Amino acid sequence: MPEITAKPDKSVLDYLRASAAVPICIVEVDGVCTFQLKFDPGAVSIHWLREEQAKALLKQVRHDAGRSPDAGTAEAALHAAAAATRVVLTAHSFAIGRAEAGAKKLDDYLGGLRGTGVLGDFNRRYARERAAASASGRATCPTRRAWRGSGPCWCRY
Repeated sequence: MPEITAKPDKSVLDYLRASAAVPICIVEVDGVCTFQLKFDPGAVSIHWLREEQAKALLKQVRHDAGRSPDAGTAEAALHAAAAATRVVLTAHSFAIGRAEAGAKKLDDYLGGLRGTGVLGDFNRRYARERAAASASGRATCPTRRAWRGSGPCWCRY
């Protein structure tokens, strides 16, 4: 299996994380492979999956792979565990390609908003509302919660 050598841009990895995707990497050290849920450009194999499925899959694949799997055994165990737990794995190259396209589209869109001044207006209003909420003792809502739309929040625009 070829080693992944190029590390994608930070914006691409941020786009994937914002999409609730996490990597599962097979890392080989001295002929023995381990699995980890953080991006490692030196990994033998990288696949992406939904964040809420990651821990269960990791537990299953570590159990299935045994104590000291080689790269082939680790890869086979990963795919078998994914099939058994009905988790969809996305190949690293495919996920990165889609994330690069999405990040570029988003950057182009935000560039247009910057050019027209809309983004600056939004940021000023957001800062004003957050300061007013803080000054009046109201709880300010974290950005993640605001974007997910869970619970009452003053910052929906």
